[in-house]
Parts: sequence; C-alpha cells; structure tokens
Amino acid sequence: MRTTPLCLTYLAAIAAAEALAAVVGPLWGVAFHFIILFLIISNSALVGKNPSYRLLLALGLAPLIRILGLSMPLLEFSQIYWYLFISIPLVAGIFTVIRALDLSPQEVGLTRGSILVQGLIALTGIIFGLVEYYILKPEPLILSLGWQELVVPALILLVATGFVEELAFR
Repeated sequence: MRTTPLCLTYLAAIAAAEALAAVVGPLWGVAFHFIILFLIISNSALVGKNPSYRLLLALGLAPLIRILGLSMPLLEFSQIYWYLFISIPLVAGIFTVIRALDLSPQEVGLTRGSILVQGLIALTGIIFGLVEYYILKPEPLILSLGWQELVVPALILLVATGFVEELAFR
C-alpha cells in the first residue's frame, strides 16, 4: 500500500473539513471530521503492522482535535476553560496512540535538552505569537493583567494548549 498518496488524501480531506466548518457551519465540519476519523482508524486496522499503520493511527489525532474543539458544549464556561476541558479527552487519545504504537518517552520528545536551545526555541514562540496576534486580533481572554487573573489562564494555556498540542503533533 502506498502511504504517501493515502496520507495526502487524508490531509486534503482534513483541510476540506476545516473549510466546511468555516464556510457552511461547525456541525458539517464535525460530521466530516467524524467520517475522516472513522476512515483513518479503519484503514489503519486494515493495513496491519505495515509501517503506514503507525502514521495513520497518529494522523487520527488531527480530526479528533477538531471534533473535540467544535462539538463540546462549553458555552456556559469562560472561554479560557474551554482549552482545559478539550485537552482532557485529547490527552487520553494521545496516550492511547502512544501506547498502541509502543512509543517510548524519548521517541515522542519527552526528554530534557539543552536549556539554551530550549530557551531559544521558546523565544520563537513569542515572535510567532505576536505575528498571529496582529493577524487575528483576537478578543482578550482575561479582563485585566492582575496576578490573580493571569496565573490560572497562563497555566491552562501552557499545559492545555502548549504541552498537549505539542505532544499530539510529535
């Protein structure tokens, strides 16, 4: 089985599901992501222990992220807590994939590297964050910059989005 065309097809389908969610509506995007997730899981089961099995199983995390993000009923909570609630089932999915693929912590990048290199990488996040901020111009997640209002949202964003999404894409 040729892995590259298959995975490119799934990536194109994920992009189409994103466009569908943005243009037509989130419900249609979620439905299409569910179909894609079902097909990815089915396809990974059919290829057996072929190396494409590993890639397909990991690729299934992409539609899972969007299904969780678009379908969880979180409107009664402050937006900052959405990230936390979405990350909980996502972490379960990530660790299920890690376990199914028998990956070690080192294979998913859970190691300490050079503090200087890690610090420089973290600084690029500030640059990319500023660029993204000026492009998207999002509404603030907190009302003021007081310590009491800043600590919990900062921890939620650091763990629920930073760490969890980084782990998912590794």
